[in-house]
Amino acid sequence: MMIDLTAPLCCILLGTGSVIGWFLWKKQHWQIRYWLIPVFLRYILLVMKITVFPIHIFSKEELERCREGLGAYFVYYQLIPFASIQNYFQGSGIIQLTGNVALLFPMAVFAEIFLRQRPKAWKVALGVTAVSFLIEMMQLIVSLMTQYPSRVVDVDDLILNTTGIVIALLLTRAAGKNRIIQKVFPKLLYR
Repeated sequence: MMIDLTAPLCCILLGTGSVIGWFLWKKQHWQIRYWLIPVFLRYILLVMKITVFPIHIFSKEELERCREGLGAYFVYYQLIPFASIQNYFQGSGIIQLTGNVALLFPMAVFAEIFLRQRPKAWKVALGVTAVSFLIEMMQLIVSLMTQYPSRVVDVDDLILNTTGIVIALLLTRAAGKNRIIQKVFPKLLYR
C-alpha cells in the first residue's frame, strides 16, 4: 500500500489553507499581499511531497523480501558528515546536491517577507534550519513506523539545506539594501 499526496488532496489542502489564510489576513490586517499566502502553502505542500511522500506500507512478507534484496543498503540513516556530498560529486548526484541546497531557499525568503520585525539573520537561519531538522526527523519516524527506509535520514541533507538557507538570507538582505528593489518590491508585496 502507498500513501501519497495526490493532486485532488493537494487542491483540497491548498483551498482550505487559502481560505483560512484569507480570514487570518483580514483579521490581522497583514500588510502583505494576500496572493503570497497560497504561494507559501503550495510551497509547503511541494516540500512535503518531495521529502515525506509517498509512504510505502508493506506486509511482513514483502518487507522480508526487501531486506533480503537490499541487504546492507537497508538503512534508515546516514550520520557521517560529507559522505553523501562526496558521493554526489563522484557520481551523477549533482541534481540531488542542488535540490538539497535549493529546498529550503524559499522558506528563508518567505520568513523575511512574513515576519513583521526584521529579526537577526542568525535567528532566521536557526529557525529554518530547525524546519530542516524536523523534516529529517519526520522521515526517520515514518521509516521506523513502516519499517521500510523509503527516505534515508542524512546529516548531509541538513548541511546542504542550511547552506541554501544562508545563501538565501545573504541574497535577500543584500537585495533589501538595493534602492531599485526597495522601490519595486514594496509596491508588489504591500498594499
